[in-house]
Amino acid sequence: MARAPLQPDGSAGDIEIAVTRLSADDFAFGMSGSVYITTHPEHTLVRLEPSGARTTLAGAEQGMVGSTACAFGRAPGDEKALYVTTDGGFLIPHPGGIQDAKLVRVEVSEAGLPLNSS
Repeated sequence: MARAPLQPDGSAGDIEIAVTRLSADDFAFGMSGSVYITTHPEHTLVRLEPSGARTTLAGAEQGMVGSTACAFGRAPGDEKALYVTTDGGFLIPHPGGIQDAKLVRVEVSEAGLPLNSS
């Protein structure tokens, strides 16, 4: 995963490697600059902090088998919930077997970065 800092004039700075050895399928940004990543083949949800620290927030036991997409809740009181869709391991089976596809709600410690509506 790579990143580029924003310059004072709004242009992109030099591209740098943010993290290696991480399979990312989809991601959503938190207000702190952390990135919440679905790892589809690893069946996990990972938080990558700006410092580079990684934390696995959920795995197969929490319903992440085939975790493929994620987005923060937008309704009042739902801002710190991250919603993850899964395929149940249909494409890349989990050792425990294929599960039903599902939408999983995970409480995280921050709200999502607002999307630009323009």
